[in-house]
Amino acid sequence: MHASPIEQVRTDADENSVPDRIGDTVLVQGRALVRPGALPDSSLIFMQDATAGLAVQLPEGPNVRRGDSLLVRGVVEHQYGLTRIRGLDYRRVATMTDYPSPVPLPVTAAAGESYEGRLVRVRGKVIVNRTNDGGQYVLLEDEAENAEARLAVFVPNRRLDEIDLSSFGPGAEIAVTGVLSQHDRSAPYDDAYQVLPRDQVDLEETSFMSGYYQSIIILIIAGAILAATVVFTLRVAVRRRTQQLTESRARFRRLAEATFEGILLHENGKILDVNRALTDMSGYSRQELLGCDVGTIFSDATHNSSPEGTMERTTSPYESVMVPKRGDRFPVEIEEKEVDLADRDVEVVALRNITERKKREKELLQAKEEAENMARLKSSLLNNMSHELRTPVTSIIGYAELIVEEPDIDHTEFATHIQQSGKRLSRTLQAVLDMAKLDSGTIRVSEERVHIASLLREVVNEHRPFASEKGLPIRMDTQGAIALRTDRVLLRRSVSTLVHNAIKFTDEGRVDVTVEPAASGVRIAVADTGIGIAADFRTDLFEPFKQESEGRTRTHQGTGLGLALTKRRIELIGGAIEVESRKGDGSTFTLEFPARLVIEASAAGASSSEIA
Repeated sequence: MHASPIEQVRTDADENSVPDRIGDTVLVQGRALVRPGALPDSSLIFMQDATAGLAVQLPEGPNVRRGDSLLVRGVVEHQYGLTRIRGLDYRRVATMTDYPSPVPLPVTAAAGESYEGRLVRVRGKVIVNRTNDGGQYVLLEDEAENAEARLAVFVPNRRLDEIDLSSFGPGAEIAVTGVLSQHDRSAPYDDAYQVLPRDQVDLEETSFMSGYYQSIIILIIAGAILAATVVFTLRVAVRRRTQQLTESRARFRRLAEATFEGILLHENGKILDVNRALTDMSGYSRQELLGCDVGTIFSDATHNSSPEGTMERTTSPYESVMVPKRGDRFPVEIEEKEVDLADRDVEVVALRNITERKKREKELLQAKEEAENMARLKSSLLNNMSHELRTPVTSIIGYAELIVEEPDIDHTEFATHIQQSGKRLSRTLQAVLDMAKLDSGTIRVSEERVHIASLLREVVNEHRPFASEKGLPIRMDTQGAIALRTDRVLLRRSVSTLVHNAIKFTDEGRVDVTVEPAASGVRIAVADTGIGIAADFRTDLFEPFKQESEGRTRTHQGTGLGLALTKRRIELIGGAIEVESRKGDGSTFTLEFPARLVIEASAAGASSSEIA
């Protein structure tokens, strides 16, 4: 019995997605693509020869490693859409062919019968990352718009410690190498294709940046492309207009057939002739238009106040609205020119449907506004970061030079200034790093039992020296014993930012920190009697690198990242943040957490403390 090519075993002459040789005992030879135990079915491997690939369920026998050349005798089966051989016996043989290289495929080509059982390399964009009873999987689609094909990348539960899919979130672009399999429970078995990676190196993320920074690059490139397009369009328009003027006399003689623009001739508003393009645009026949007033096909906005005519008399193009016989009105561009025709002065009017151009102009305007917003954001970012980096570095260098130049005096004060500048620089860098982590989605929430009163006391004590320097008391009220199941580090940083801001922007009065049960769960509030927030700045309050006072008028230091980080952290752990403020009357920032996060919320044992 001679070994059959795998392609012959997979033959499906009637094209019903089921091989014709079901139940036949066959002999095949090929290279093992995976070792036993590496797939969801631990007894299943895939082997491939020069013609095709095939799943094989091995019986008891010699150990098999990836790359071994095998000679297998077994029965052809078809299960869950997958063509396979139930092995009766097998043995390793001398290597007859090279180990196959993966076939590069898009998702659309991989999600089909042609490459089933082969080693493939598929590129695609992640649309979902989920788990089920059997393991973890991501769904891929092609990067092209309107792509419909889907392909799963699946890792069974017992191999999740070896192969990690959790880092590939929606929107990530990845390349995966593995065996193309299928797990379809119903005919016609043309769905549920999946790639089974062999190890972690088979997975590779090909997207080079997070969404935020990638968007910046895309906007810059889009701006350059738009500028080039505008220049090209203007040049084309100039050349086209020059050609139109050169051929105008001949075009007028062949009015009915010479142009795709709508053209009409009128004398004092009475239509003398029209071309076919105009009848197509308006829906009226030529006979219906001859002798009519031009107002028949134009809206009232086109008419001027002169009793001698019903259209504007100008040599410059202008826009109007055409009123067709049937259908919706649409914008047109109109050009008029007075010509001598049989000793009569008549107006030649050219009309163009500019619906698409209007749409493009709107898109260009939106792109321009987005580019301007990005430019303002970049300017604000550079200004803030330049100040926040240059100021502490200058202080550190200056005091360090004083220590070197005057080594014999007490340097405690200089060292204190260096320490403060170093901490400020560290806070600036940490804020930028935290924002990058939040944008990239790499911050993980670690939930634990958090006693809110204890956490607030830590934050208040930490800010005691800062408040004392400004002569501000901090009052803390806790209503009962309250505990949440949340991430302690993220919650503490968020509350710390609010307390720090309250002290920084308050020169007289006090700062109140309260926590109390609420109908919806638990509410933490930080209130101050400081400078407050203007109403027109509320929409930008939680935007990164935005500050109410900027540039030379800036009154307080900072990167403009504190509240943006706080909002994202609170939302990440399941809470929400609100603000109430009036310019000059202080501000109150409220953090609300739903009941599902509350572990304990008793009203007894209320306490209050005031810190000077």
